[in-house]
Amino acid sequence: MLDRLKIIEYIYETMPIVHKKLLSEIQFENYSKHQLRLLMMIKRHEGRPMKFYCHMMMMNKSNLSNLVRSLIDDGLVESENSIEDRRINLLHVTNQGNVFLNKMRAMINETFLDKINELSDEDMKALDKSFTEIRRIFEKIR
Repeated sequence: MLDRLKIIEYIYETMPIVHKKLLSEIQFENYSKHQLRLLMMIKRHEGRPMKFYCHMMMMNKSNLSNLVRSLIDDGLVESENSIEDRRINLLHVTNQGNVFLNKMRAMINETFLDKINELSDEDMKALDKSFTEIRRIFEKIR
């Protein structure tokens, strides 16, 4: 049986490498990585309740609420009450949020492309296959 703790160590070791190699030099204007990640998550899964984003971001509701509030205050996200249950807030990206996201995605893509252009076609194929498989496996975890 494969040592599960070894897999956990791989995850611990890999995440900082990805961050250092790809994300460390990117500045998201006055926003944190968590704010940008949440904004991207809301865009991808538009109109879901806060509970959904808590689960996806692996954050408790009070921490996520602070992130959401900051994005609402800056006009990037809006909240509306659910028609079925007015206690539930559904989140949407505003037009201003979409403009900001497009700008950030272009900057991130340019930075990532500069980094991965150093890799061979063989390495790119291996990364593609590996990430596809990793994502498939991780989607099984609840």
